[in-house]
Amino acid sequence: VVRAGSKVVISPIVNVTYGVPVVVSFSVDNKTAVTYTVVKSDGTVIAKDVGVDELSVTLRDLGAGNYTISIFNAEGDNYFGSNASANFTVDKAGSLVTISDIVNVTYPDAVTVEFAVENETSVTYTVVKSDGTVIAKDVVVDGSPVTLRDLDVGNYTDCKCVV
Repeated sequence: VVRAGSKVVISPIVNVTYGVPVVVSFSVDNKTAVTYTVVKSDGTVIAKDVGVDELSVTLRDLGAGNYTISIFNAEGDNYFGSNASANFTVDKAGSLVTISDIVNVTYPDAVTVEFAVENETSVTYTVVKSDGTVIAKDVVVDGSPVTLRDLDVGNYTDCKCVV
């Protein structure tokens, strides 16, 4: 009696945005012991030889980047082993900065700027006077609010916040 073959087929994987789990569905003909390995494109092994009983794997907490998942069906007494690999991408999440309305102040009072950041990483701000004079550039912020002191009299209409 000759051993029968086995076959692993991975369904197309939908790319996701950072923070969203990656779901990998697959089928196995003549299933024995199934494991998977996930490797990032730079060669970093994320998971190695992880056993799985179901016909899907949910991967969480992956950083942005390109990955390869390989699914292995082990050789058994009655079946040959097989494997399949597929690539997927975890895209960077976008950021959104919302700045509250800024009220006019009277010199020499300070200006308080409150803001909220969705998917915050590192926040900097730049303040430019309406005549183009840069007052502050790429100042790192450690949260909201930001208080701007010692501003000269004038209009400050070009303010950038970068995440």
